[in-house]
Amino acid sequence: DNGCSDSLIKTVFINPEPIADFTISNEGVCLGNSPISFINTTNISDNSSLSYKWNFGDNTFSTQKDPQKIYLNVDEYSVNLEVSSIKGCKSNKVKIINTYEKPNPDFNLISGNLMCENEAQIIAVNLGSEDISRYQWYFNGTLIDQDYAVSIKNLAPGNHTLKLILQNSFGCIDSSAELIRILNSPKPNFDISPSILCEGNHPINIINKTVYSGSGNLSYEWNVNGSIISTSVNPDQIYSGNAGTKSIKLYVRSSNNCDAELSKEIQINSKPDINLDLDKTCESEALNIINKTIVNNGFVSDWNWTIESNKGNFYSNSFIPDLRFNDPQTLKIFLTATSNQGCISSKEYSMEILEKPNAEFASVKSGYLQNQTKVNFIPSEKNAIKYEWTSNVGYY
Repeated sequence: DNGCSDSLIKTVFINPEPIADFTISNEGVCLGNSPISFINTTNISDNSSLSYKWNFGDNTFSTQKDPQKIYLNVDEYSVNLEVSSIKGCKSNKVKIINTYEKPNPDFNLISGNLMCENEAQIIAVNLGSEDISRYQWYFNGTLIDQDYAVSIKNLAPGNHTLKLILQNSFGCIDSSAELIRILNSPKPNFDISPSILCEGNHPINIINKTVYSGSGNLSYEWNVNGSIISTSVNPDQIYSGNAGTKSIKLYVRSSNNCDAELSKEIQINSKPDINLDLDKTCESEALNIINKTIVNNGFVSDWNWTIESNKGNFYSNSFIPDLRFNDPQTLKIFLTATSNQGCISSKEYSMEILEKPNAEFASVKSGYLQNQTKVNFIPSEKNAIKYEWTSNVGYY
């Protein structure tokens, strides 16, 4: 009432509030991958110092500005960042993270990890993961297939790596690898000589030409037509035997138990079967020879006759020699026949050349009969077994 007044002025400071925010390296997180990075993007207008408190939603916490985190279980997690200024102003930011199971990249090597070169074939099948969006098989670092299983052939000896990379629909990736060892296998081979094989007791030479680039010794087993004949490097000498097909097999095993075998069939060709029918031949007549020589599964391509007589040797390359001999004797006949497969047979025969009877005769008047002259005919050959007389009036 007395008109007196007063005043008081106070200054109030309004401190800036931090704006909490952060980014996540991957909001869809795969278990077991590298840590998730939380990148703090919080700001405050006066650039004053801030403190942080992270709650990762699984009862784990951090006070780092940009922490990293690995989740151990599949779930949905609420990540909360609470930011405090030095003046006590606070704000927070919440984001959701989902974690997903990685695919199972394990695979079954049906063929095993150790195999021999000659039968090496890698067969691998993924053991089973659901919701796979991508398969990738790598062999020695090269992508070779994109299916759930893979088969690899024609493998060289040595160490190889097979790797499978899987990716599921959540983008989660995992991989596994196996080391595979391919052992050297022997490569059996052998030569057979001669090139023309004929039936009979003819030697067959077999030379072992097996190649092996591994270590250790090799063992051998030679088999002819189902029977073991030798375990030497080169087999004992065998013989051609009867005509037909002969199967020769070489079985080779290395000291690391890798084995291989090779079979070759050889054809034993038939020799000519010389067969002559020889009948008595009279002097000055063609030789009475019937040639019945045959060759099974072939024919005679070359005839060689040698005929020894009392006047020297005569030769012919005909099917039947066209020769005549003018005096009685015993001929020695040698025939060598060569087949179209080059097989040769020889055989010796004897043949008689007979003397022809002397057909001379004498006529002697021996009187008269019914007013006709009687004549006796006397042959000079006394040992003939048959006589046949003819005249212009008939036979007698």
